[in-house]
Amino acid sequence: MHVDNLGKLHNRNMRDVVLSLLAFANLPLAFACSCTGPRPACSEYFKAPLIFYGRVVAKNHIPSPPVRPGQMSSGRFEIRFSITESFRGDAGAEVIVATSDQSSMCGIDFAEGASYVVYAIENPEWHVWTTGICMRTHRVAEPVSVSDEDLQWFHSLVTAPNMGTIYGKVRDFQGRNPDSTGRVGVLPGTQITASGPDSRTATTSGAGEFRFEGLAPGSYTVAAIPPGGYAAIKPASVSIEPKGCAEIAFETRVDGHIRGHLYFNDGRPAAGIFMIAHNVELRFGEGIYSTTSDDGGFDFGPLTPGTYSFGVNAEGLSAKGYSQKAVFPENIHIGPSETTSDLQFVLPPDRPEPSVPVEVIVLDRQSRPLPNATVFADDATWPDFHTGDHRTDSAGRVTILLRKGSYYDIWAVLSLPGSQQCAVPVAVPADRVGGPILLKISHDIGNCGQFKRSHASQ
Repeated sequence: MHVDNLGKLHNRNMRDVVLSLLAFANLPLAFACSCTGPRPACSEYFKAPLIFYGRVVAKNHIPSPPVRPGQMSSGRFEIRFSITESFRGDAGAEVIVATSDQSSMCGIDFAEGASYVVYAIENPEWHVWTTGICMRTHRVAEPVSVSDEDLQWFHSLVTAPNMGTIYGKVRDFQGRNPDSTGRVGVLPGTQITASGPDSRTATTSGAGEFRFEGLAPGSYTVAAIPPGGYAAIKPASVSIEPKGCAEIAFETRVDGHIRGHLYFNDGRPAAGIFMIAHNVELRFGEGIYSTTSDDGGFDFGPLTPGTYSFGVNAEGLSAKGYSQKAVFPENIHIGPSETTSDLQFVLPPDRPEPSVPVEVIVLDRQSRPLPNATVFADDATWPDFHTGDHRTDSAGRVTILLRKGSYYDIWAVLSLPGSQQCAVPVAVPADRVGGPILLKISHDIGNCGQFKRSHASQ
């Protein structure tokens, strides 16, 4: 049986499939297979120029060419099929279709003697038809099962009306990271509208599903309006071919928020500050981010129910305009679709810039000046920072800048071929350094910082 082509192949519709398949054809490679499908047969039919049902009669391996060290590559299998039925394009009595020899590169492990429904596109790199796991190519049980939905749909095309279908589901992400927690539900009662050549309205069923049938072909915008308390859903744009379809997966979550304003210690609004929040009830919860507005306003959301901590630089020292960690003094509990009142978060004083010059002299074990030694100054008051790494000159001297009001552990390392030596820390207050700090090499190890003493005992 041969089904006539029902429309031109649109390049924009097949772009994602082509990119996935060209990925493993274009050697060498630096990335693995990534799929956005497969979508239903009534959609994929119009994207693949060659579709057939056939049996594998031969399998020939083409190895990959040599590549540079550190690069990945993929060879291919060229599969010869005996055609049972052709549904789109001209496969003839036999056809060869290639696939990568690695599943991580979208390859399919075809079995000799088995029968498959194959969706294929032309591959300009290999000059042969190509298929992969991002398409709907799949094995068909023997004898042919009447439940194979692709074969059923192909066989119904001749008598099917030239109308289309849009269907899908609305999912409720009940956890911050649903792929790892598995907490994904469905959302009944979501209003769905389809606007285009036809206009339709529906409400999702108890299973979160919707379906519009008998649509005139053309382009449609499909919008979903969830029940109150859920985050807004971005509309989808789809194109329907005659006898074709489109499947849409909408996603949302309960729309909880932590909102407030951030201020510097002097009362000024803290604008442009990067912030992060975590659900403390989740062991591996993802960070939720917010950057303060011109008036210091922040908004974390949408948030699922839970207890959250939040602050500035809670994950690192990269916030714009503020250079230390600061965590809101209490955790905030958010119920379903709950929003906090305007929380007021005042930042502690920021650490001052280093401005106090201090001279350091490093000596070897014979008390001689030691050039090219590395001097470290660890800020005990602001433990996330030190002054950087500084090298002594030919006289064993270097000048470093300390922060006013801070307490420091200053130590040194000398790197030698095959070994290191170091000087134990000297603890000093930045504001009361009376003269040059003397450091003397004393250990044949690389880290004398481990010998820091408690400042309370100084």
